[in-house]
Amino acid sequence: MKEDSRKQDFRWRALLQHSREPLFILNRRSYLLFINKAFEQLARLEAAQLYRLWCRRPQPARPGQSWKTVLKHVLTPPAEVLQGLPGRHRRLIPARSDRAACWWDVDFFPLRDEQGFRGVLGKITPGPEIPEPLAVLVPEEALHLRQRMLERLNQVYLGLRLPAMRRVAEQLRLASHTHSPALLVGAAGTGKRTLARLIHYRSAHREQAFAALDCRRLPSFAVSALLWGEAGAAARAPLGTVYLLEPPALPRDVQERLHRYLIGPETGDRPRLRIISGFREDPLEAVRRGELLEELAHALATLRIDLPTLAQRHDDLPHLVDRMLRRLESNPGKKVYGLTPDAWEILLAYAWPGNLRELFVVLQGAGRHAPGEAIDAGDLPAYIRQVVRLSHVPAARPERALHVAPIVEQVEQRLIELALRRAQGKKNLAAKLLDVPVPWLFRRLKKLQVEEEPEPPETE
Repeated sequence: MKEDSRKQDFRWRALLQHSREPLFILNRRSYLLFINKAFEQLARLEAAQLYRLWCRRPQPARPGQSWKTVLKHVLTPPAEVLQGLPGRHRRLIPARSDRAACWWDVDFFPLRDEQGFRGVLGKITPGPEIPEPLAVLVPEEALHLRQRMLERLNQVYLGLRLPAMRRVAEQLRLASHTHSPALLVGAAGTGKRTLARLIHYRSAHREQAFAALDCRRLPSFAVSALLWGEAGAAARAPLGTVYLLEPPALPRDVQERLHRYLIGPETGDRPRLRIISGFREDPLEAVRRGELLEELAHALATLRIDLPTLAQRHDDLPHLVDRMLRRLESNPGKKVYGLTPDAWEILLAYAWPGNLRELFVVLQGAGRHAPGEAIDAGDLPAYIRQVVRLSHVPAARPERALHVAPIVEQVEQRLIELALRRAQGKKNLAAKLLDVPVPWLFRRLKKLQVEEEPEPPETE
């Protein structure tokens, strides 16, 4: 039995030892049992120097600490891994005399057998070197928050049924692998800024900063300073992607400079920023009104993504509501896990002119007022219930028109017939009885086709 165990131990050690990726194994108490040669080269230490290292140090490493202390934190598995779930964490490696600061991406894979949790297999992917000021500006805790936000944003485009949103997801993947300008078109609240942020976090420039600028509210000199570093802001926090909301609001000279910046050559000392622009309408409409330079519109639209409104995404509404409720679960206070059938009926009948932004605000307020764990129809805002109720009330039947002319003609015809009978068919006398001119009576008789009474024969 021991001989078989030794053979199996030799086989997996030989397999891991020949891997080009730095690998390590922890036992269930987080003691380091094995590292391969690729790990030794990366850590610049031999396996014997790290054997039985206790990796249970959740606090991030700080500059000046020993290399073994840094490795204790780098190899510490997160709580979800100890519970049997795989995980990936990014760990900051502080700068030392022999190496610059950098990030290490550490993948943790729980090892289980019939007896339960046995340990952790880990893999390290070294990241690029980063300048020391950026390592201070972006601590490891902030990086973990960004990673969780990226996972939440990825859920926006998972499990969607609408073909238009699946097309958006494909365009998102394409935009994440290029550095060309991207143009997002959609009504207010459709998620343009969220999509721009997700494109940045999935791109090769994810380690750099992302800035969202509303061109309607910011002064033009502030936009110029951030885009071209005139105030030195970019020198302190290197930018990777800039999202410009409504570029037609920029002055003409800034638009011209932005166009020259996009089509001009890229300098080596200052790489060109990734520009993502957001429009609530087709940019060509702004060009026709003279608000946007046509050449700038073409330069911004290298890759265009159109976002549908929430009214066009009713099939995705259950997925969106479930995702937003799970996002609200992280807020302190009462937890809400679903909606009642009456509340669902109202949500599906409402047109949602405010799109995703309005839906989130409505769910947030309704969850705060819901007495139980499910949102009922009465917990929804009164204006939504009123709009839905009015849309279900049948429209009033239109009033029948009162046609006066036929009625007047009928009365006129009967009066003329009565006058002719009294006058015994004599038209001159009938005109006198009606108090009308004789020619008028002849015209009306012809038009109304009144059957005239025969005049009595003249007697001698």
